[in-house]
Amino acid sequence: MRKDCKIYDINNKLAIGKLVQVPKGNGFNFEYILFIPNNIKNDTTLIIEGSNTGEGTKNTLEEAYEVMLYDGLHPDLPIYKIANDLGLPLLYPLFPRVHNGEEPIYNHMLSSNSLDSNTKKIKELGLERVDLQLIEMFKDAKERLKEDNIFIDDKFIIDGFSASSKFANRFTLLHPHLIKLCIGGAVSGVLTLPLKELNGEKLLYPVGLGDFETDVDEFKNVRQFYYMGSKDNNDPFEMGDDGKAVNQGIIKDNELIQMYKIFGKHQVKERWEKAQDLYNLLGVNAVFKTYMGKGHEVACAKDDMENEIKNILNVEMEKTK
Repeated sequence: MRKDCKIYDINNKLAIGKLVQVPKGNGFNFEYILFIPNNIKNDTTLIIEGSNTGEGTKNTLEEAYEVMLYDGLHPDLPIYKIANDLGLPLLYPLFPRVHNGEEPIYNHMLSSNSLDSNTKKIKELGLERVDLQLIEMFKDAKERLKEDNIFIDDKFIIDGFSASSKFANRFTLLHPHLIKLCIGGAVSGVLTLPLKELNGEKLLYPVGLGDFETDVDEFKNVRQFYYMGSKDNNDPFEMGDDGKAVNQGIIKDNELIQMYKIFGKHQVKERWEKAQDLYNLLGVNAVFKTYMGKGHEVACAKDDMENEIKNILNVEMEKTK
């Protein structure tokens, strides 16, 4: 690994290997953390874990970045255990979640304001189109690993939980040609529809594709696994008594109104069921699981996540024979 990186040994119940802190570079304005397990294979697949933090939105970029750096260097998600057990490298982008003076720039969900170049301070903060910045991080990691005779596939696995589950789903819709498998947990009962309109009504992003262009057929063919806890009550898509979105930055008022119209108001009893129905109706290659009695938690899905990853890797191996 190049000398411009900081390297930390990691040896805990989740993972054994190295955490590499990679500096910002051409095409990406923030650092990323690369987990390299000791048992990594020479020919392998990269996992990308979407940025997420339970610390909330910060008021300054510096403060937000420190939170993300800490999270990156202190991994505690089951996906690290899975990556370790299967010998797969994992990339964690350090995209901060910051308030711009009017609203949070909610890049951890790829919300509409994070993809809008007109969002206040988004260029100044370096947060414009973090989806495209992530692609450049992937390319950078690929070249760095290649220098150590580790060759990763042109497609990667993307995983996310809570806010970052929306990132995973929406990134896969926007860039399906890069994704081997998408995993999203605690999706708040909503998945972005691979449609421009429904019943003659134009769909706003992130309810649907909005004004974005993508290969819908390729998206439908990507293997996807989404899950929810039956008692999950962590709902970012709430509407106040005034008819406005409680969490501005996460979703705009008109987007939330349309979301409720199509999916319903209750995230598990209505939205989650409708999301499954619509994805099945549209022929998306997705599987769904509801963990009964579970709330807003990721550990319950660890075995199913690992099986999905093993299955997709086995399918890829069969194709190369």
